Amino acid sequence: MSTKRKTKRKPKDKTPKKNGRPCTVTPEIVAKLESVFAYGGTVSMACSFAEITRDAFYRFHDKNEEFRNRIALLREKPLLKAIKTTVDSLSDPKWATWYLERKMKNEFSLRSEVTGANGEPFILEIWGGDAEKKKDEKNDDEDRDD
Repeated sequence: MSTKRKTKRKPKDKTPKKNGRPCTVTPEIVAKLESVFAYGGTVSMACSFAEITRDAFYRFHDKNEEFRNRIALLREKPLLKAIKTTVDSLSDPKWATWYLERKMKNEFSLRSEVTGANGEPFILEIWGGDAEKKKDEKNDDEDRDD
């Protein structure tokens, strides 16, 4: 007679198991990425500073809406600071003029536009190559006729 030993089974864990590699983007890496974006850095700069690949960044970026939104806000910070600094400096006439030249180009720009007769586009003919040879040949022919 054979005696079979029955083993008790362990109760199954009801929580789903995560398969695959663990995420390479840790909270410390997120903090590094955010610090670069807060200074207006690019994705390449941020990945280099955080020592992760661009692929790892984009995988994390695509899966995390909160992270995407945070990065978008951080990227605006340097622009807002530059705008504030510019507007704060407008009490100086030099900077006020500079600002107007860029914001209200039609009224304050130093750029002048050159047009042809009656406001038509200005056509610039460039002589050289075959056209220059033909001009020289024409002048030679006129000289011979005299």
